[in-house]
Amino acid sequence: MVEHKIQSGYIKCMDKPYIFTYDGDLLQLVPKDEESIKPYDFLINKNMNYDVLEGDTIGSDKIYFLNCHLKVSLSGYIAKPAGYVCFSNNERKFDVITFKSGIVDYFYRPNHIIDKENTQYDYNTGGAALKLKTFNETSKQIEVEVAGKKAMLTLSVTLPGEPLYMQIDYNLGKPKSIFRLTFNEPVDINEFRMVYMWIYNLMVFLNFRKDISLGKIDVGKTNEENRIEQIGYVYLNEKEKNNKMMIDILSQIVEFRNNESGMHVRNISTLTGMLLEKIVQKTDKYYLSWSKRFYITNGSALHDIGKIGIPEEILNKPGKLTKEEYEIIKEHTVIGEKMLKNLELYQDEPLIKTACEIVRWHHERYDGNGYPDGLKGDEIPISAQIVSIADVYDELVSERVYKEAFSHEKAMEMILNGECGAFNPLLLECLVEIQDRIKNELDGSGSVKKETYKKNIQGIERDMNINTL
Repeated sequence: MVEHKIQSGYIKCMDKPYIFTYDGDLLQLVPKDEESIKPYDFLINKNMNYDVLEGDTIGSDKIYFLNCHLKVSLSGYIAKPAGYVCFSNNERKFDVITFKSGIVDYFYRPNHIIDKENTQYDYNTGGAALKLKTFNETSKQIEVEVAGKKAMLTLSVTLPGEPLYMQIDYNLGKPKSIFRLTFNEPVDINEFRMVYMWIYNLMVFLNFRKDISLGKIDVGKTNEENRIEQIGYVYLNEKEKNNKMMIDILSQIVEFRNNESGMHVRNISTLTGMLLEKIVQKTDKYYLSWSKRFYITNGSALHDIGKIGIPEEILNKPGKLTKEEYEIIKEHTVIGEKMLKNLELYQDEPLIKTACEIVRWHHERYDGNGYPDGLKGDEIPISAQIVSIADVYDELVSERVYKEAFSHEKAMEMILNGECGAFNPLLLECLVEIQDRIKNELDGSGSVKKETYKKNIQGIERDMNINTL
């Protein structure tokens, strides 16, 4: 199959067939049949969300657009998907995903692939016979579980042409790294995003970088001869990744100005993720798709962004706030929402919409006694409800300029007794059910243990011996 960033073809899975065009950023859909185009369609049609939108390219390949938020435009739709996966032969499942170059090239270390035992140097003539390790010696494997599926993770270094003798100014060339997951069972395209994010987060933690690119991505399957056959390729729009990076930067600015360690944002994100994971196991009441959970977890980092607009002498006051000062502090919810809504170019981005909910309403309470709007019950978006309870827990167990840290047990008692306001009873159940996990994954100060972030990664590093590649 020929790989293209720009695509066109047909969408047949909607209410009527559409012609699509995609330029690497914007996806446009118009009705295929002229007689089905009506001038009032934009009044009848509704915006729609697809985690995966299936189509057929002009070349008869299957294409699956990822994270599509279709917005009505005239008689059709427009969207900015996260990218797409393109398959040949009407496939929609894969059991191998391969990342070539990109961030994985950082695993390469020149001294790690030189065969020191067989490399020779003649001090009399100055000649050198350089030998490189074989491919097998620069490959490591480990069994892992990705999104509940067992797989074999392989990291390999492909070597440049092997020189017979090292000459002056000889360029050894840069080996390329290959990162591959081979699943025990086929993976459906609907689960691609979870697989990708698992790998992306692994690369971030292994390299301590955020500005990463995973390089060229291929999907394949293992044939009867146990050989890997490429059946598709992936194109991803880097914009979503850059949005996440900007959120991290902005949240760290808030933490710095708030005279905190920077751990609060990480703690809130971790606790929010735990609560989301538990609530979707208990109920489908809130329609929390994987993409929605992704936006809530990442948007939680901006919950206090409005504090940028609060005077520092009030924000970091060591003693008790006066009534007037407390009223000023409360304004951070409205200030934060206004800041996000001033980003006019991004108002249709789901991430920004979710962040606005969290920023404005994370201090609302289930009984209506919160602020700024006094919302009650499920009038409060579930995103704000979840971040609210995560925020309260972390505030209680963390030391601040105006208070000592409470123990986990005391914090749980205060929350469950209503000392911190009323919360959704279902979320309180979730909090109780994950409290052992919270104790295991957060240290006594309320900060996410470094081991929590690194334990799986260190296990992989140890078993694969990545540092010796």
